[in-house]
Amino acid sequence: MNEKIDQILKGIIEESILLDIKKNLESYLDTKIVSLGVDSLVFMDLVFNIEKAIGKEIDFTNFDIDSISTIGKIIDFIKINEQR
Repeated sequence: MNEKIDQILKGIIEESILLDIKKNLESYLDTKIVSLGVDSLVFMDLVFNIEKAIGKEIDFTNFDIDSISTIGKIIDFIKINEQR
């Protein structure tokens, strides 16, 4: 899963923080992405990177922004959507 997180967050958050996330993923699971510098402008890049990681577009009719609000929720979102 570290490779997916790297793919999604690369270029979105500071490189040193990304390296720390990859080394200490468990301690970052509840970290809100906004605390990592993801604002509304960067959020669209995050969504695009998630779509690339899961290999399909996100269906925004049933999408809740809270489902990708933390590192752990992003991981769960990927796991759920890769299986579909």
